[in-house]
Amino acid sequence: MMKFELIEDWRSSLKLLSVKMGALWAAVIAYLVADPTPLFTAWAALPPEIQALFPWWVRAIAAFGGVAGTIWLARVTKQPVVDAPKVGE
Repeated sequence: MMKFELIEDWRSSLKLLSVKMGALWAAVIAYLVADPTPLFTAWAALPPEIQALFPWWVRAIAAFGGVAGTIWLARVTKQPVVDAPKVGE
């Protein structure tokens, strides 16, 4: 199991694009929580079989920014280096 460890320069993480994208996603979710009409309209358009696949707690986690938190956590956590072949080799 991988040990949880922050990246060296985690305090400057607000400058990282992935963190900005996470913040943008959190803003979208905050808007949908403040004015859920578009969300309810899209939800009502789904067939009942699809709606049944998502229990209430999954919708609650998504509404409160679980995705944005995951993006941030994935970005500031050390990850193993993967050697990828360079383009043109």
